[in-house]
Amino acid sequence: MLKHKTKSQYFIYFILMICSANAYCSVITYSTGDFIDSEWTSVLAPSSTGTSIASTPLTGGNPGAFRLVELSVNPFQFVQNNQVWSASAYTPSTEGAVTNISVSFDITRIFTSNPGATQVAAGLVAVQNGVVHTNLLGSTTVSQPVWETISVSDITPLFPLIDFISGNTITFGFFDNVATSSTGFTISGGYDNFELKITSTSPPSSVPLPPTIFLFGLGILFILKNSRSSNANQRS
Repeated sequence: MLKHKTKSQYFIYFILMICSANAYCSVITYSTGDFIDSEWTSVLAPSSTGTSIASTPLTGGNPGAFRLVELSVNPFQFVQNNQVWSASAYTPSTEGAVTNISVSFDITRIFTSNPGATQVAAGLVAVQNGVVHTNLLGSTTVSQPVWETISVSDITPLFPLIDFISGNTITFGFFDNVATSSTGFTISGGYDNFELKITSTSPPSSVPLPPTIFLFGLGILFILKNSRSSNANQRS
């Protein structure tokens, strides 16, 4: 004997279709282009005992303008300069839960006063609720005119204390750091083409989308049609 689906079963199926129509992902890309000084803030790590300054030379990058981070340490000092980019602000609570963030940037050594100090750090920064979170990806020893590209397919696992689902605004950036023992020196690193791609699920909409209304109407008609067919089969 054939079993007919109930009206409630059809209703559930079409509710699922409507939810699927409303659920979609968006991708937002943040790319530096020519660095704008006013968009960048230097935040020294609390443990820093050395000094650091950052600037934006208009030439010498890969290509064009780039971010220059200069670090100076005396013997037995450490300094870390976190570069925070205000234009990269993203708010999960209003823009949607983050599912993936890919990052890429170019890096090189611009100058060193100590031939034995050649490493420039490749670090990532994420700031939420006033707390600076960092993750060191590694370092490079290449120097101008050579640039090394650093890329990560998804940085969200690197920042377990960040609320990427429903948290407050997050801003991103990079950092350079250095430490020394008995010899003080100055070293500077160049950073260019910093790019973020944030994939997220869009927040629920209080206004039904046109596809939702269309599917809902089809669902009602489909339920009525199958209900009549079921009644006709029962009478026969």
